[in-house]
Amino acid sequence: MTDKEQMFTGLVFEKRWSLNVQESHLVWMLLAFFVSVLVHVAIGYQDLVYLDRTFLPDDTYYTLSIAKNLALGRGPSTDGVILTSGFQPLFAFMLVPVFWILEEGAGPVYAAIALSALFGVVNTCLIGFLIKRITQSYIVATLAMLFVTSSPVLLKNNFNGLETSLSSFFALSLLLLVGVVRKDSPWWHMVIMGICSGLALLSRIDNCFIVFLVGVWSIFTLGFKKTVFIVLAALGVVAPWWLYCFFSFGSVIPESGMAVKQIVGFHQELHLTLSSSVDKSLLALNRPVSMILDVPVRIYVVLFLFAIAVSAYRIVKFRRLDEVSMSAIVSVLLFLFYTFYLSAFWFFDRYYHFLFLCLIVCVAYSWNAVFLWLSRKENVSWFRYASLFLMLCAIVINLTLLKPLRSSPDSSLYAGDEGARGYGEVAQEIINELPDGSTIAAMQSGALGYYANRNIRVINLDGVVNRNAYLAIKDSQLAEYLRVESVEYFSDWGLNVLMLLRYSGVENYERLLSPVRNMKPQGQDRFTIYRINESL
Repeated sequence: MTDKEQMFTGLVFEKRWSLNVQESHLVWMLLAFFVSVLVHVAIGYQDLVYLDRTFLPDDTYYTLSIAKNLALGRGPSTDGVILTSGFQPLFAFMLVPVFWILEEGAGPVYAAIALSALFGVVNTCLIGFLIKRITQSYIVATLAMLFVTSSPVLLKNNFNGLETSLSSFFALSLLLLVGVVRKDSPWWHMVIMGICSGLALLSRIDNCFIVFLVGVWSIFTLGFKKTVFIVLAALGVVAPWWLYCFFSFGSVIPESGMAVKQIVGFHQELHLTLSSSVDKSLLALNRPVSMILDVPVRIYVVLFLFAIAVSAYRIVKFRRLDEVSMSAIVSVLLFLFYTFYLSAFWFFDRYYHFLFLCLIVCVAYSWNAVFLWLSRKENVSWFRYASLFLMLCAIVINLTLLKPLRSSPDSSLYAGDEGARGYGEVAQEIINELPDGSTIAAMQSGALGYYANRNIRVINLDGVVNRNAYLAIKDSQLAEYLRVESVEYFSDWGLNVLMLLRYSGVENYERLLSPVRNMKPQGQDRFTIYRINESL
């Protein structure tokens, strides 16, 4: 870091916040780390039924089923029959050994939750290191770590038993490497950066934005030859999976992407407009802060835009990309992609996990830059202490909002995108209601497939992990697909029943399903078991 950059990023700020003993600053970051560990242990040490109701989406069970079938040598499949690329592979690969050690059922689910929580704790440290580097302030880094540790939105993602925190781990690692690797660094630094880039893409395909920016940064900062090392190392990691997907499924992009986009199209027929998509995206964007202080969304938007603009200004000032400007650009790219292209608003909290972390980096940097600007004009002790007071208040409020995560919620607390889910609990009850050897289909089939026993076969019907179902929806031939697969039962929420009927392809579709049993309510929704009428 040059002298010019040091003045701009915050050495002055560090002196103003100094506790006089340099080593004591690191103690505060270590304390924040231990707080993160304690919070994660306290939340995670619950019965699985409550973790399932509070944190686990149905997608968690897709990943578990795929890992189980990989462990059994059946290939990437949720049912052991239909192969799929509709998942983020790295997390599933990491779960494969779990099924060699533990029996099916609760054990692997606990393992998936523990693994995602572990990377959540590590991400807290990475955020601290990153912000310490860009602001040169242990205090700012500590406050950011405590905010990340106490944010209910971020914690929910840490416990979802999915790749969310793992993906952010590799993306944050790339940002840290951008700040460390230099043109005169040894070749193996480039290899590490390439391996990290490949793992980032394997962990989640939307990390392509940060990997692309790293590539641009590498060409202009390290030069073409060293960029080749990075590219080759990245391809060495990701190419085997991409080649398998290309020759097996015709694309390196997970097939779940187009299926989700197709589901978005169904919501657009019902209610989703461009305006409502923007509104839902902005609400999700502001949720980590709006939970603390309920003010109009536009105020948060202005503050975030200011933080992004100040961070992106570094490109103009220093004429190159760095970890701060990359955070700003990635935030904008992720927001635009999911708002205007893949508007699956029910996943926004998960999709925006890395965006949230990037915004925290941008806010920390811009806040520090404002402090430096003010400090050149007057005594700004008031700003320093006011900032500390506001951040501590936000952290304390966050901690009070964590109580529901330990509240052993009843499944009736489910409400929209928030609250209890309980997919695993309901799925086991549904499976127990079915005859031996029967076949059941569902749009939300993850937990049903994971807990299926007694030769019961579960078929995914929304196309996320089943290309045949995706094509059937595309051609409005779901009823014919049910007939071809000899499906006897269907079970899902009311909205997904409408989707089945909408794309069934039969005129008298109201006679397609006959209700068998309503399961217990999940807020305004409930699973219902239907019998498929064979006459249609």
